Amino acid sequence: SYILCPGEAFFVQCPVEEKEIMFSKEGRQTDRTVRAMEAKTRNKVAGQAVNRTVVNLSLSDGTNTDKTRIVLNNEASLQYEMDKDASKFMSDEATVPQLYTSNSGVNYAINERPFETGVVDLCTRINVDGQYTLTLNNLLEDYRVELYDKKLNKRISLTDNQTYAFFAESGEDANRFAVYFV
Repeated sequence: SYILCPGEAFFVQCPVEEKEIMFSKEGRQTDRTVRAMEAKTRNKVAGQAVNRTVVNLSLSDGTNTDKTRIVLNNEASLQYEMDKDASKFMSDEATVPQLYTSNSGVNYAINERPFETGVVDLCTRINVDGQYTLTLNNLLEDYRVELYDKKLNKRISLTDNQTYAFFAESGEDANRFAVYFV
């Protein structure tokens, strides 16, 4: 789902029992076109079946884009887990909008959690007045994804490749949104 530019940083989640991660030559490419990989190369963790639903969301101002990930996994905890979660590191560039989830005072770039109530707080950091869009970046088989805008009391489906456009003011409440899995 992602193609990294040269010099672009990224997080890697390695299961605790694994000692190394291999990046195969087959995954390398020199252009920005997303291409499908064979199923056997995706979602494989030490030969075990993994029951996880990965949800990728993005926030854009038309120039800059930030992403966050929610992973529904009933084997995970609501507490921060080093082998599953990743803290959100905010950009030093104030004009870049930021997207993250939050739980018990922790801001997450990757939030792996149990389904629990099926609701996750989705937060933004906006430092420039303007028009923004929130997008679900992958299709899900098990759930419909609905976005709730608390400020406008509006709930829309993101499941059908819809993008939610909204106006935000600099410094407005970070906890404006919630994501519902139904």
